[in-house]
Amino acid sequence: MSDFEDAHNISDNPFAALFSGIPAPSVDESSQATSSKAFSEQAVLEIESSKPVNHALDSYRVNEYIQKVFLFTVAEDHRDYSSDVSDNVFVLLPQLKESLDLLGQTWIDFEHLEEALFERLLLEQPSQHLCPKDPSINSDDASETNVVTYLCGCYNRVSKETSDVPESWKSSIIDKIFTNCLTCLLVPPEMYAGQNCPAQFVDVFTSRFACASSDVLLEFLNGFIEFAQKSEDGSLKEVFFPIFNAVSTIISSIHVTVSQTMQPYIDFLTALLKDEKMCLLFLEYHSLPEKTLGKQFQNTILGRILEKSTILPDSSNELFFKPSQSGKAELQRQEQNLKVSLGKVFMSAYDLIKRVLAYTSCAKKFHAWLSHCIVANKNRATLSGVHSAEGDFASDGFFLNLSALCLKLMHKFSMQHPTTEKVLKIDPTYCKMVLPESAEERDELGVRSSFREETFVTSLPEDALPIGTRPPCEPLTEMFFLTHKIFHLAFYRINSRLQTMLAQLRRLEQSRQNNNNSQAWLKKFDEAVARFFAVRVALNEPLFTTMAIDFLKTSAVMLCHYAQTNARNEDTNLQKPQVPLAEVQLRLLSCFPEIIVQNISEFTVYNRRFNEGHIEPSVLSDFQAFFIMFMSYKERISNPHLRAKLAECLELTLAHDDFETRSDLMAARRLDAKKAEGFKSMPLRDQASFAIIKLFVDIEQSVTGDEILFEQKFSYRSPMIKMLDIMWTIPEFRESIKKLAKEAVDNIEAANVPVFVRFVNLLLNDSIFLLDEAMQYIAQIRNMDRERESGEWARLGLGAMQREANLRQLIHMAKFHCIMATDIVHSLRFITSGIQDLFVHPTFVDRVASMLNHFLKKLVGSERNSLAVKSRFGEIEFKAKKLVKDICYIYINLSDQHSQQLSSAIARDGRSYSPDLFPSAVEVLYKISTSTEEVQGEVTAELIEKIRLLGQSAQTAVDQQQAEEEDITDAPDEYLDPIMSILMTDPVVLPSSGATVDRSTIARHLLTDQTDPFNRQPLTMDQVKPNVELREEIENWMQSKRAKVNVSIKGRVEAVNNDVRRPENTSNSEVEQGPGPLEIDYSPLDNLD
Repeated sequence: MSDFEDAHNISDNPFAALFSGIPAPSVDESSQATSSKAFSEQAVLEIESSKPVNHALDSYRVNEYIQKVFLFTVAEDHRDYSSDVSDNVFVLLPQLKESLDLLGQTWIDFEHLEEALFERLLLEQPSQHLCPKDPSINSDDASETNVVTYLCGCYNRVSKETSDVPESWKSSIIDKIFTNCLTCLLVPPEMYAGQNCPAQFVDVFTSRFACASSDVLLEFLNGFIEFAQKSEDGSLKEVFFPIFNAVSTIISSIHVTVSQTMQPYIDFLTALLKDEKMCLLFLEYHSLPEKTLGKQFQNTILGRILEKSTILPDSSNELFFKPSQSGKAELQRQEQNLKVSLGKVFMSAYDLIKRVLAYTSCAKKFHAWLSHCIVANKNRATLSGVHSAEGDFASDGFFLNLSALCLKLMHKFSMQHPTTEKVLKIDPTYCKMVLPESAEERDELGVRSSFREETFVTSLPEDALPIGTRPPCEPLTEMFFLTHKIFHLAFYRINSRLQTMLAQLRRLEQSRQNNNNSQAWLKKFDEAVARFFAVRVALNEPLFTTMAIDFLKTSAVMLCHYAQTNARNEDTNLQKPQVPLAEVQLRLLSCFPEIIVQNISEFTVYNRRFNEGHIEPSVLSDFQAFFIMFMSYKERISNPHLRAKLAECLELTLAHDDFETRSDLMAARRLDAKKAEGFKSMPLRDQASFAIIKLFVDIEQSVTGDEILFEQKFSYRSPMIKMLDIMWTIPEFRESIKKLAKEAVDNIEAANVPVFVRFVNLLLNDSIFLLDEAMQYIAQIRNMDRERESGEWARLGLGAMQREANLRQLIHMAKFHCIMATDIVHSLRFITSGIQDLFVHPTFVDRVASMLNHFLKKLVGSERNSLAVKSRFGEIEFKAKKLVKDICYIYINLSDQHSQQLSSAIARDGRSYSPDLFPSAVEVLYKISTSTEEVQGEVTAELIEKIRLLGQSAQTAVDQQQAEEEDITDAPDEYLDPIMSILMTDPVVLPSSGATVDRSTIARHLLTDQTDPFNRQPLTMDQVKPNVELREEIENWMQSKRAKVNVSIKGRVEAVNNDVRRPENTSNSEVEQGPGPLEIDYSPLDNLD
């Protein structure tokens, strides 16, 4: 025997008998015990000193270890070769057994482990190769068919193996497990009988082993990721993108109502994102081509998470079943459960992104992803509110949750009260960033570069603008503006959709009686209510609401700061809000996009109308200060629509407005009382009235410039009128309004017309237009009702439907004009109760008197029968009695201290005044005073008596004027005003045209048109020059005419007084009770309120 053969002869090895083909050593029985003891004491020495012995021992131990870990064997009776695995079931590998039999080997070593593992993984039915086939022994692990599950089980057994084996063996086996796990993720599914290995990978870590072996699984996952990162077999994308796809597919199947079942998948993804490489890989998975459709962003993991929402397609109402038949408590319970589910949705996304943003490089890529998502969906805000955001754009639910995610990421910045340090962290010049010259670099910026194309809150000349920042920008600044952009894309459209749904619900409610509560109507109503509730639940999720309020509050404080200063350095202090404009150009304010103000205003309106509406007093104060500051001057916000929106916001923040109680008179009064309390605690109280009145006036200038539609201005002014009504009830605000009025009277002819003068002029203009329009609409409605009742429409066939639609439109328009006219006339009533000098000033008194006469004639004169559509009065909210009462109070307010001026102006109104105007008013007031409606208490005997006396005074003035007019009929043309054709009393010369007009005429003209009426050149009141010579000439002429007058009008005045239709011998108590039946048609005044 050669030395080589001798060295490798293991026939003397005590374990040689374990291996077939090797003769057992010849030992006698007496030495057997000794040999066993010797091995136990000197095994290590023998392994180290004898190579043949080491080889045999290692082969035995390796085989046993491999069998324990992989649960396969090549020995049919494996118990002959393993002392500790007798209770296990193994899978017999027939092909490897056949190969090893040819080599005379009945064990598995490391050399053949790869081949063994490969064969085991390819077995489609491992359970058919079990040995022993003993049903009493659990064989689930050995017969596992899913390859990834099997490999993870192998790793689990390696980790739990407590036998003393070399670490190199463990490392070698773990490498084999990782290698094969990597292979099964890379090769086509057909390799493993069509198994979906990525899905198995996800399943292992989210269900089967998640509870029992979480530590081992995390260890496996970390080890596998490190192995994959070092491996040269395939890229990380090839390995992990299929896993990401599998997670995305699973999450997409989870319904929003069970969103908590996503948590294991979120935990798995969080574990995957163990380092910067994996986080970058995760973001790379979400990147899409530049020209992709917006909806494609939902086909990613983040997209699948964020698309979970209660905002479903319009055809779906699965979340609320038959809400009309559910009790309030049940609906509230359903809403609460859904809110909890929604909160879990965006918090799941937050848990992932928070892990990703731990790395600066990842933050940059995440901002880029947000940017590209915005670009792809930038037009979704323009979609109609009727249909959900389907088609090419991401859904409403996706964007609302995405905005919630962004708000959560910014919440640490905004959750506490804003400080100077916080405000200065945001760079206002971000939106004016200097763009890179390279087109490729600009493309990388995405929407961040397009912020330069935004409409900004105010505009300055290019040479006055600050130099914008240069990319890269601070992550916090970038996230601040991206969050606003995403919030706008989400909230603006969803809120619009909710408003549309509400309008549909109201129309359905109005049609209830016509449909007699039919099953078809009830089904349609339930579906509409369910959709409305589903959208409202999404918007009312508590955490979203809280984060939105905090973020928008911080934004408001920031804008207030830059509305007063351009300072942004370490010595800067946060500026306290104040109304007066800063003397410097607001360069930094001009860098903020308009959408920030839109977000603040839209959310405030929604929160007060559709949510619980509660905002902490300190936070509410920040919002109110912002509203007052920015609605005051166009230099702070150029967009008049936005300024008007801020007035609506201010009115809503005074008290929560509950839609359900608006029709309740007592509830409305309680609401007004709450709003009055809100005013008392409001910031900038001393400047609030000025801010509201100035905005009221500025809106008119915007109408002139076609920025606001003519009809639209009345809607914008409605909340301003309501606030002024309430402010007048508070002494502090009432005095501030009176102060503005006194300044107006003192400076009525100043170059810059006082704002209160313009305000009064617009009140008069609006009341005249609105009430005239309302009455015309009512007359048209009356005519159409008569046509329908006569049967004329029945003969029109299909044309009757068009007539019905036209009638509904007329009713809608009449209602709008009636409400607005009633509010403005009421405002004139309370203003004139404390302010008279301005209204009886020559500039206004004739207009005031003619307006009052005109409408009083319409309401109490012979024309009132044209308003006899009392069946419609409740529908169009035409409150004729309230209008009569308020108009009469305006007369009395102005006549108490200025009876002569008002009476003369009434008498000069040749269009509407007649001798029976005030007697008719007295008769109507008597009727109103005996009614049972709410106006009764305000129509007192004192009011009626004062109106009667005013009528007498007016008729006296008429007689005086008639006598004077008879004497001036031959006045020279040069004495007459060329515009009004009346005798001038204070002629002035217009500088550019040289024309001479009466001062009162040109003063009224300049209130609405700052130009010379004869040549359209700019003109202000301080530029006109008194024509002293002409005035003296007119006065001398008048004196000479009066000297010739020898006619007494005393008898005519007494005759008129006797004609006033007041019951004779009536005591004061009888006056309070009113007269008996009158032969006058009062139908237009019945059931009006």
